[in-house]
Amino acid sequence: RSSDLDVQIIVYYAGHGMPNPNTNDAYLLPVDGYSSDYTTAIKLSELYEQLNSIPTKNTLVFLDACFSGTTRSNSDKMLTNVRGVRTAPKMSNPNGNMVVFSATSNTQTAHPYHEQSHGLFTYFTLKWLRENYQNVVLGNWYDYINKEVSRTASKNTNILQEQYPSALPSSSIKATWRDITF
Repeated sequence: RSSDLDVQIIVYYAGHGMPNPNTNDAYLLPVDGYSSDYTTAIKLSELYEQLNSIPTKNTLVFLDACFSGTTRSNSDKMLTNVRGVRTAPKMSNPNGNMVVFSATSNTQTAHPYHEQSHGLFTYFTLKWLRENYQNVVLGNWYDYINKEVSRTASKNTNILQEQYPSALPSSSIKATWRDITF
């Protein structure tokens, strides 16, 4: 790895995440995948390994998904057959120069923002980028997202549930991730 590289990878996923109830591993469910067949899903730890194998200045992963096993439209409806119990998936830690931003913390549901035809996380990310596209600093973006998503989720009468985005930097950039620009 060379710190002189000027390559940044940005992965943005908006969709369903799900835990494997047998292993608690976290998976992303592609549009053509089946929640009953984990071979059609993408194991999150394997995605991180593949991204980490590419030499970059920074790798940023944005996940507008939750891993509680519930559907976005109905937080009581389960994607997987886990007997209605929300499980806390085993989340992989990023390595290298990677920061992972997730729409939720722990077993929360990533809520839709019906009025804006997006998820809360995606809507406020796009809004902030439109207003700050020439000066994107991760710490500023994250502070805005955390405030707006949690405020909107708690005040929106269609939601009224907590949703707090999370940031998970790799250990090698834990002290500096907030200053990363893209």
